Amino acid sequence: MTQQSMEPLAQFHEIFWYQRDQTMSTSEPGHLFHYFASAKERFPDRPALCCDKTLYSYNELFQISNRLGQAIKQSQASNFVGILAHRSLTAYAGVLASLQSGHAYVPINPKFPLVRNQNIIEQAGIDT
Repeated sequence: MTQQSMEPLAQFHEIFWYQRDQTMSTSEPGHLFHYFASAKERFPDRPALCCDKTLYSYNELFQISNRLGQAIKQSQASNFVGILAHRSLTAYAGVLASLQSGHAYVPINPKFPLVRNQNIIEQAGIDT
């Protein structure tokens, strides 16, 4: 990989670290997870997600993502959490879980070539 192709990633890391140092709570307005949690409180039984012909309510999706979020926190993962999934309950719950636990997520598509996914993991510094 050339130095030039690494520049956008380096800029992203710089922005991410600056924003992470600002320590925005997941419960603050403006944080994506805040909006999801707010919708869950107002509409717990309404559909939040449809995957594989199955509807999940806000409450169900919150419970699943909360379990994953707790596992991420306990794992002491690096700042970036890799999510190996594609348009599935695991993918959407994983995104919410990583945000809830205060981590950035890196989507890793199982349909991509292995070498591409390995490069993504290496560049993001994902260790769990």
